Formats: sequence, structure tokens, C-alpha cells
Amino acid sequence: MMRQGMRPAGRLGLLTALLVASGAAAQAETTDVLRQVQQYSRTTPQVSQVTSVSEFSDVKPTDWAFLALQSLVERYGCIAGYPTNPPTFKGNRALTRYEFAAGLNACLDRINELIAAAVEPLATKDDLAKVQKLQEEFAAELATLRGRVDSLEARTATLEAQQFSTTTKLAGDILFTVQGITGGDQSNGSGDQIQDNTTFGYRVYLDFNTSFTGKDLLYTQLVASDYPNFEDASGSPATRTSYEVDAPSTGGTVELATLQYSFPFADDKGTVYISAVGGFLQDVTDTLNPLDDPSLAALSNFGTRNPIYWLGGDAGAGISYEITEQLSIAANFLAVSGSDGSASPTSGLFGSSYGVLTQLTYRPIETLGLGFTYIRSYDAGGSLGEGEFRGDFDSLPGTVNAVSPFGGAASTSDSFGLGFSWQALEKFTWSGWVGYTLANAVESTVTAAGDVISQGDQASILNWAVTLAFSDVVGEGNLAGIVFGQPPRVISNDVASLKDGVAPYLAEGFWRWKV
Repeated sequence: MMRQGMRPAGRLGLLTALLVASGAAAQAETTDVLRQVQQYSRTTPQVSQVTSVSEFSDVKPTDWAFLALQSLVERYGCIAGYPTNPPTFKGNRALTRYEFAAGLNACLDRINELIAAAVEPLATKDDLAKVQKLQEEFAAELATLRGRVDSLEARTATLEAQQFSTTTKLAGDILFTVQGITGGDQSNGSGDQIQDNTTFGYRVYLDFNTSFTGKDLLYTQLVASDYPNFEDASGSPATRTSYEVDAPSTGGTVELATLQYSFPFADDKGTVYISAVGGFLQDVTDTLNPLDDPSLAALSNFGTRNPIYWLGGDAGAGISYEITEQLSIAANFLAVSGSDGSASPTSGLFGSSYGVLTQLTYRPIETLGLGFTYIRSYDAGGSLGEGEFRGDFDSLPGTVNAVSPFGGAASTSDSFGLGFSWQALEKFTWSGWVGYTLANAVESTVTAAGDVISQGDQASILNWAVTLAFSDVVGEGNLAGIVFGQPPRVISNDVASLKDGVAPYLAEGFWRWKV
């Protein structure tokens, strides 16, 4: 905006005013104010310094302000152009008053240098009067800039004084749940009625993300939660939700849920993961399921990922590496802490339950991903995956054998998974998986029911699922999903009585609405 009485002009016109004032020094106080615009001038596109006006491809000797520009460039060296090749000045472009103040400041700085080095007078009384007039003309803009700088300095000082940490960012997640159960027969064959019950619960996560180099990450997570599972609340077996499995109720006390450290290598093509507490086999790779989030996606445990990923977890180390832009490989070893005591001196990392993952992920195109997974696991307690392997159906009568296919005897297993994820449309993703587990008994025992387990007995376990994800449904940020599949089921067992006789299926639909 130009003041009344001033001729509207482009950059060349205003440079004439600069040339008129170029032979004088600014008053000390005004010069200090002008220096405040230096930060502003750094953010403008005038960053290509030139030493001759001939370097500007769009400035011609016939331009009416050519001599003014030539003097400022070649005599004072305080004019910069746009960083094109060759440089351009764009003399007919509209100029803001802030930009003019920034240019004036650069020229006054140069004049001060010339005055300090001169042995003869360089400015007349008339020159000083013109400079004073310019200073008065732009006093409002310079005062505004000074106020903006003072405000930014005050806000920066407040942020530095009140920041949580120079290396750590704090994030949080709060989940409130109202859930109920009702029905008739408990499905245990006795005809007992389900005890109707509605409960309210919560789970709170506090995440501390710490980085020492800008690329590494020390991840610490604290959790506090309080909610009963449906079986306890109603006296009946029932489906467990994903948040119950990922974060069992702590009774309201604060516990350490996760402690992990990761850092890159090989020019960021690879990453090393070290987990002390709360690690999962899938931490190093992609499960290829857009619904894999216990808080924001699938409601059921089974709907989050292929259950074979539960065959190991907690403490250990892993690595991921990008072989090409389309192909990556990941490996992870995690021992399971808990009742079998992986952290005890007698068991250690390799004497207790553990899982070893290897996965190849291939993305032939950006919207399509394929995953090939192999997991070798050892279960010292005879309950594969500590119950999470079966997840939602481990308490239903007739379908519990996938959790303990050998009646509690220690076992090893080899699991193979094939998964895919295809973003068919911008807001629609279709994914699915198949998982096959071959379990082997490594000790002989007799179950409470009288079943004889012999070392070397084998059992085959199968699971599969298809998921559909619809993003931004009836509003940005919303998510709708559909899950249908068969949780792990023992399809064959050398101990015939421990073969599953019921084929369980899960059908789930949900809509997450962002408020």
C-alpha cells in the first residue's frame, strides 16, 4: 500500500528513491530498527547476489530506471535477484513495503561501511535530508517489524522455559469404553443363563519419544487401565477386544508397558530395534492390514493382524533392511516374559518361550503389498502365544485346542504366513492373510483329562481372514471396516481328542467416527 502523494511503481521505480538516498548514513537508532528486517529479507526470494547489472536477463539499458539499478548493483552491491538461471530482477513486479524496507536496510548497511572507510565526505546536507524523509516514511513499517520480532523473541523464550524436554516429546492416548453383554445359554451345555452386565472402563497411555541424534528413537510407554473382561463380569465365556489383549487391566496402577530403542544404519536403508519390555514381532515389519491398530481400527484382537505374529514377544532385538525400493526384509527375536520367567537367571532369553520372525515384503507397485512370513517359536508353558494366538475364541467350549494343542506340554512350532494389501481405490483398501502353524510336542505328559501326550506328537493349526477398510466415511478422518475369517483352529492332531471339532468364524463390522 503506497501513501498518498507517492507515485505507484514497480521495483525499478522504487530503486530510484534508494539511489537518491545512497550517499548518506542512517541515524544510529533508525539503523538498529532497520536491522530487524534482516530476518524478513532472508525469507524473501531475493537470494541470488549479483555483481553486475548485465547479469539480469530481464533488465535492458532502455529501462527508465536502468542507471539507478546499475549504480546500486555495481557501486554499492546491495541488490539481489531471483535465483533463476540466468538471474532475473522482475522489475515490473509489485513490491511490498516490507520488501522495500529490507532492501533499504541492505543498502544503508553498505553505505555505513563506505562511510567508515572513506577519507573524504560522501554525503551532502541534501542527501541526509532525503534519507531522513525515507526513514520517516517507513517508520510505521519498521516499528511493526520491530514489534513482530519482539513478540517472537518473547514467545520463543516462553517455549524454551516451559518445554517438556529438549530431546523428548510427550504424547498421550486415552480410551473410554462402555460395553455390555446379554444373552441366553452360556453355551456350556448346562443351560445356565448369562449374567447381563454393562461396564465402563478406561485405558491411558503416556508415550515418551526421545531422540538423541534426530534419527534414533527411545520409546517409553506407561499404561494405566481398569476394566473387567466379559468372562469375569458376566460369568460366561465371551469375545475379548483388542485393547484387552494389548493392555490387560492394571487395576488403575501405572505400569511400564514398553521400552524400546531403534536407530538407522546404511544411509537409513536399515533400522535396528532393541526391546527391553513390550516388544512385538511385527514391530520391525508391516502386517499389511490397514486395521492393525488396537485403539483406532479393528475392535477384535483377531481383526488386527495374522495371529501367528503373537507367537513371541517382549524382550529381544530385530532388524529391518530395504533391499530395493520394492523389496524389504525384516528379522526379529523376542523372548516372552511372564509366568514362564524369561527374565529370570535360570531361563534367560533363550531358555524360555520365544519367537523368531523373518519376513519379506514386496511392493511391485505403490498400492499393492505382499508379505511372506516365517516364525519359529518355542513355548515352555504349553500355551501358544500366551492366549493371544487364539485371541477372541480361546475360551469358547470345543475350540480351545489351538491355544494348547498338547494339553500344556512344552512345544515348538513353525508358522507360515502369506498376506496382501491392495489399495484398490483412493479410500478403499482390501487386505487378507492365511496362516498355517505346525506344532510339535517336545515333552511327554498326561493331561488332567487323561490324554497321553508323547514327545514328537504333531498338530496342524490353520487361520485366515479378509478385511475391508473404508476411509473418510461420512466425514474426513472416519474409518469403517469389515473383518471376516477363521481364528486358529486345530485341523489335525496326533492326539485325536485334542483336535478342534467346531469351526469358529468371526464377522465384525465397525465405524470409527472422528469427533
